[in-house]
Amino acid sequence: VIPRDALFFEQGSPYVYRVADGSLHRTQVTLGRLNLSQAQIVSGLKAGDMVATGTTNGQPLGDGQPVTVVQ
Repeated sequence: VIPRDALFFEQGSPYVYRVADGSLHRTQVTLGRLNLSQAQIVSGLKAGDMVATGTTNGQPLGDGQPVTVVQ
């Protein structure tokens, strides 16, 4: 389960930006149940993967973008 804010769609296909090795990686996912605040991911991520929900500078997320994790 991930925050709904981390979920994006392009032409109806869901994806997330997975954080790995200090950068973002656009990753296609398969959805299970959704509610207003959470999305169940049934494939595309594994337990422990981190996903981006947004940026601190207001810029859009992008594949390969370097990141600093803030928890």
